[in-house]
Amino acid sequence: MLLLLKLVHFLAFSIAVGASLANVIAGKRLAPLMPEGAASVIPFRARLGQIATICLIALWLSGLALVATTHGAGLWSNGWFLLKIALVLALTAVSAILNLAAIKANKTGTPPDPQRMMKLGVAGHALALSIVVAAVVTFA
Repeated sequence: MLLLLKLVHFLAFSIAVGASLANVIAGKRLAPLMPEGAASVIPFRARLGQIATICLIALWLSGLALVATTHGAGLWSNGWFLLKIALVLALTAVSAILNLAAIKANKTGTPPDPQRMMKLGVAGHALALSIVVAAVVTFA
């Protein structure tokens, strides 16, 4: 069971970071073409965002299960672990903001501000890298 939880956790992280990085790269390349030239790619970018969000949910579930089954309550007194959780909460907030902007854009037909979306995407990656550092220090 522990092996399966770790596998889900690491795969979900890898897929989430890959999908969101692909989205950021696509956004940078498409920015000069907005909105007319990029219209056909918008659904693809939305799907990448959905994949990253599903993986973030899988990360939460597998991470909580890993903590509950392997480390117990003592982990909550570890400062690095608390930092990791704070960063995960911040990443979750960034993801929620991105998703809400995409949902609004889908309903109104008006694309979200590309610069804001790009900044949020870059912030998400910075948070993801910070989470890895905090996790490595926590569990080393």
